[in-house]
Amino acid sequence: MLPRDETSFFGRGAELEEIERRFASGARLVSIVGVGGVGKTRLALEAAARTPGAAFVALAGARTLEAAVRATAGAVGAKVSAESKATQGLAAVAKAIARAGAALLVLDNVEQLGAAGETLVTAILDEAREARILATSREPIGARGEEKVLLAPLADEDARAMFLERARTAAGGAVEMRDEDVAAIVARVDRLPLAIELAASRLGLLTAPELLRRLSERIDVLADARATMRATLDWSWDLLGDAEKSALVQLSVFAAPFGIEAAEDVLALEGVEPLDVVEGLLRRSLIVRADAGSGRARLRMFETVRSWAREKIDPASGVLARHAAHVFGEAKSWAARTYGEDGVRALDALGELLPEVIAAFEATRERDPAAAADGVLALTDLLLFRGLFELRADVLARAVDTAERAGDPALLARALVAKARVTLEVGKMTDAETELRRALDLAAGAGDETTRAEATRSLGWALTAMARLAEAEDALERARAMHRAQGSARGEADAHVALGILRAFQGKPDAALAHLRDALAIHVERGDVVRQEKVLGFAPLVGQDAREVARGLPREVLARAPEASLDRLPDHVAAIVATEREAGERWRHAIALYRDGAAAHARGEHAAAVDAFDRALAALARAGVMRGSAVVHGHAAVALAALGDLAEADARLARARAVAADDPASELALALHASAVELLRTRGATGTARDAAMREARAMLDRAAHAEAAPPDVLVARRVVEDLLEASPVSLRASTDEAHALVVGRDARWMTPPGGARVDLVRYGPVRRLLDRLVEERLARPGTALSAEQLIDAGWPGERMRHSAGLLRVYSAIRRLRRLGLEPLLVTRDDGYLLDARAPVRREA
Repeated sequence: MLPRDETSFFGRGAELEEIERRFASGARLVSIVGVGGVGKTRLALEAAARTPGAAFVALAGARTLEAAVRATAGAVGAKVSAESKATQGLAAVAKAIARAGAALLVLDNVEQLGAAGETLVTAILDEAREARILATSREPIGARGEEKVLLAPLADEDARAMFLERARTAAGGAVEMRDEDVAAIVARVDRLPLAIELAASRLGLLTAPELLRRLSERIDVLADARATMRATLDWSWDLLGDAEKSALVQLSVFAAPFGIEAAEDVLALEGVEPLDVVEGLLRRSLIVRADAGSGRARLRMFETVRSWAREKIDPASGVLARHAAHVFGEAKSWAARTYGEDGVRALDALGELLPEVIAAFEATRERDPAAAADGVLALTDLLLFRGLFELRADVLARAVDTAERAGDPALLARALVAKARVTLEVGKMTDAETELRRALDLAAGAGDETTRAEATRSLGWALTAMARLAEAEDALERARAMHRAQGSARGEADAHVALGILRAFQGKPDAALAHLRDALAIHVERGDVVRQEKVLGFAPLVGQDAREVARGLPREVLARAPEASLDRLPDHVAAIVATEREAGERWRHAIALYRDGAAAHARGEHAAAVDAFDRALAALARAGVMRGSAVVHGHAAVALAALGDLAEADARLARARAVAADDPASELALALHASAVELLRTRGATGTARDAAMREARAMLDRAAHAEAAPPDVLVARRVVEDLLEASPVSLRASTDEAHALVVGRDARWMTPPGGARVDLVRYGPVRRLLDRLVEERLARPGTALSAEQLIDAGWPGERMRHSAGLLRVYSAIRRLRRLGLEPLLVTRDDGYLLDARAPVRREA
């Protein structure tokens, strides 16, 4: 007879069909193999229930062949005397099975028998030629003809359904739970049926959020459930040899899937081959194969197993240091290849290593700050080029602190330069200058010419942004010469880009174009498509079309360029012209939006102009760029005045002046915009006020006409004033186009992005909660940002995690929302995230 289980069975349809197919095609021994708690026994019973007369043998208490023979005899009705030896009893059992004819024998937990398990099944199959055996084991039995069915955790949908059903049983009735809580709980327990059963059993006492919090914190109120799961894992542990036990503990240091080479670097095992030991753990399902999207074999542990094994790490064993040395070595190797033909591949590899590097940094920064800072700085290009805005400021700030404690001037100089690049992005120019000048002093003292060149170039960017153009020119020309002397093509090209921006601000468009072409030529010749993208993205900023920059590439460069670089260039240029890019192109996008607004304003479409200007400001904020926002605010003030909203126009001018800082060009453009607002304020009037406004406007035009090397924003402002003086004002109806509203359903279960189709968000639990919180803040307090910490609390309530892990989660959720259609509305600022205050937002049931 088969044991009865009155609870519902979930999923496993494909596995049941596979077992039937194996037996139907002639297999006589099929083993269901998997980690403890994955549901092997229940699947075997479900499969056996389809075969009349099947017998079940529980081997949980058997440790010897004799005990296994007696357990089998009892299940099939064979008589074995107490004095019989194992071999005699086994023969009697096999004959009894043979007499019964075609039969299915379920042998449960065979792994405990070791080599005796193979003896048992071989004897039965040799004697009973019609018999079939369905075995469950944590590792293959090793008998001839064995066919294995590897059992993975339940599918997500089946895991949730099982949890809900078991929860209702535990609570004695219906249980109210949010979908995202259910999803988080089953994910936390790796979708293992046993762990799901144990977790659900607590819902007679706890609510789902309380259970999730306690699972996250591993609070001992779950001791019974954890004891059962630990007993399962302890059982597996007892079956391991010393080398396998040591390897399992050491491999638990990996925070993400790892390759066999990584395992070999980290493992310290005496007298055994690491590959053989790892293979043994894989065979026992204590490690499993991960998806190998990169084409390389990858391994991982279930979080349940990893957490349990990690508790056994001895800090003095050296495994944390070996892990850090391997991870940092890998990261630095890839970081050295982020420029050139391997650039994209290297950034992808660093992306895979990101969780490991952060984990190694956290584990070593107190013990070995120099190694920790040096290792985490290998992520710099990844953090800057892949748009990890929410993570990079935190990581690089801690890299500086760690390098400071290491007492290595050259290392600290490198860290300061990396951090200063982020400081520049968020518009804190004075802070960036301070960091860079300190880095220059440290690098000079340490004789580090490479870092000196990097710091000098970054200082040139900062000085350009602060409109100290003469100083900026000197710094950038020195940086270019230094990079060239050092043979750094990447540094020389980056200096050319900075000089191109500087020349544009000086009103020298031909020189600006020449610098961008020089930079692009260097990147094309080296096959670096990542930086080709960045150079072409800067083209509109200097008043050029990206195709025009590419059109000027020298023929000799094209002749030397790698084929892949040339293949990418035409499509790449077209994509830059036609589409919006992330991260490095956000500045370009802001300029394009500003130009759209200026064009709409020139057509008399003032409401559309204000909308475009505000989106340009949001894009500038996402790019972390302050320069330019003053001019955009000033132009928006003119459009608002044209709409008759003079109070808001004055407020915009005040904001513009507040952010103009000491930039003479911005101040001149603002003065022109202010005179345009006065012209609009006095339109329709006659007499002194109108005459004074017109005189002031003409005086400003005269001043702008005589300004040396007027930059593009001054030229645009001049045109605005000229148009107002030459033509009668045009009024425009303010419009509120509901087709461009963001509509969000109850609890953010769905949304309709502006101009898009409805998006179902039920399966995106944390993402949905973040959106709901952002909408709540937008409706209650427009213009107020939510910090990353507030969004962590909203998206993962009650869950405790490392700060860096939380930042990664927020970054991923915000990125998904942008991809789902909210890119124009989601604003990133220094103080957090918000939905654009001017964007129409409403809730619907």
